[in-house]
Amino acid sequence: MREQNHAKMDRSFKSAVVEEGLEVGRRDEVTLEDSQLKPEVVWEVEVEDEVVAKLGGAYVGYLIDDKEASTIQNQFWMNGFQSFKICTLGYRKILLWSDRVGEVKEVMESVGWWCSLFEKIVPWSPSLVSNQRVTWICCYGVPLHTWGLDLFRAMAFKFGRFIEVDVQTKQM
Repeated sequence: MREQNHAKMDRSFKSAVVEEGLEVGRRDEVTLEDSQLKPEVVWEVEVEDEVVAKLGGAYVGYLIDDKEASTIQNQFWMNGFQSFKICTLGYRKILLWSDRVGEVKEVMESVGWWCSLFEKIVPWSPSLVSNQRVTWICCYGVPLHTWGLDLFRAMAFKFGRFIEVDVQTKQM
């Protein structure tokens, strides 16, 4: 049977989480210093020529406001562009492509309702990468009396930008 953990008045939430995390792992091999010194991981991958060729006619839209890719996809579909494919590249960047050669270029070079979505639209290139990603953070062991938007905003701002809290979390 697992023993109950109780809050101690002389310990912070952070120290409880860090110490608990170290205790769960191999105690004889993990130290606090080891957990803070994480090496940078760099992957080198082969580029598949067929993927680059498929993306040759793609465009990248820089969104004015945060919007879900699925919402934009539905807007294009409902306006007759069923062959359009939309996916998120990273913070406020949307990839637009189609299996029909030249279709995205033709549409993006014309004026339409989509102009109000994007700050700018540029042809995709392999050098165009995103340096930001949206990440959901799961928090376990948060004392009930500290639970709230202020805590979640403070945690998010340590690593980036706070976007929102899901409905289930808001209702807790």
